[in-house]
Amino acid sequence: MALEAARRGLARSVVAISPIGLWKEHPAVHVKYVFGGLRFMVRTFPALVKAAMRVPLLRELMLAVPMSVGSRRMPAIDAVRVVDDLAATAAFEETFAHTRAPFHGAGIAVPVTVAFGERDWILTRDSRRRDQLPPHTHWVHAAGLGPRPDVGRSHRRLAPHSRWHTIGYLGRKNRKPQTANEIELEPRCSSASSADKPHAG
Repeated sequence: MALEAARRGLARSVVAISPIGLWKEHPAVHVKYVFGGLRFMVRTFPALVKAAMRVPLLRELMLAVPMSVGSRRMPAIDAVRVVDDLAATAAFEETFAHTRAPFHGAGIAVPVTVAFGERDWILTRDSRRRDQLPPHTHWVHAAGLGPRPDVGRSHRRLAPHSRWHTIGYLGRKNRKPQTANEIELEPRCSSASSADKPHAG
């Protein structure tokens, strides 16, 4: 949605985290089987899947690819809600089919930042084509993250001035960028500041 808003001139700048559509013709072949299989399981065997979601190791095995590595740290109650939401979602197959078309945004004029997790096994290399976006796009790579960087890491936050402040990672150049517009993020080692900690009441 962020990239589409930029293309339509509805935004002065955008940040897109794990955006879809940056492939040549269609997403990676395995994607439909990952989500289709999970959809089948939660609708056919909901009690079994919910029981599995209450076991950290099984939760990790089922959600590491479609959501994020580290899903074992996700609260079990949230994982069960994911199962309920996926089972109850209307027009899942139709929506999935209509998101296969590639996105063309080379003509975008506003500032664009695109971020992908290093362990995103849904949006693989062929789904991150740079020629679909303008040359001034900033590309961000986050070490150790999947397509949902917030899963299991919501207790970490960034200082407000950081470019990717919503997911709790600090930007640091820990390898040579491929282009002048590329940076890489790695996990924040220090704890959240006192200003970021929730207050009682």
